[in-house]
Amino acid sequence: MKVTVYDKENCAKCKNTEMFLKNKGVEFETKDVLEPENEDVLNWAKESGNTSMPLVFVNDEFSWSDLRPDKIIELSNKYHEEA
Repeated sequence: MKVTVYDKENCAKCKNTEMFLKNKGVEFETKDVLEPENEDVLNWAKESGNTSMPLVFVNDEFSWSDLRPDKIIELSNKYHEEA
């Protein structure tokens, strides 16, 4: 399972999401949504109305935005089932 967290600098919800994922033992990659190589994700977020950060993708598909402990628990359960 590939988990990618698109975050931005000084984003408390981003840092908390990353902390919760680490605490649940979920490996993930972090990418700054404002970096030029992530422009397509930022444009997609704007066009689709996802204005909250972070943006979390699982297996390259959008899963959720914002701080969602419920989604993190759900993802953690699936992640450890596949391990």
